[in-house]
Amino acid sequence: AVTVPKQAFVGTGSPAVWGNGIQFGTGTLTAGSVFWVVYTPAFKAAPNIVATSRNDSAINIIGAGSGTNTGAGSTLMVGTTASTTFNWIAAGSM
Repeated sequence: AVTVPKQAFVGTGSPAVWGNGIQFGTGTLTAGSVFWVVYTPAFKAAPNIVATSRNDSAINIIGAGSGTNTGAGSTLMVGTTASTTFNWIAAGSM
């Protein structure tokens, strides 16, 4: 798991209404080609997530559609090869 190294808060509208946030970072798949991203602080609901890797086009966000392994506090990432490094970004209500 990883503690989120970076985050930003987003206000929308005029006047700005705050409450949305973005968290992002880098992870490396462990044995079994998995990695848990832990959001600190947690989102209020499961965020929208994107993950990319230059070396592994098969980085998957497990349960992103169904919510099976994606929650307000963490998300399970799965790839094809252990030791693959990837970047991720999550956006949602804080």
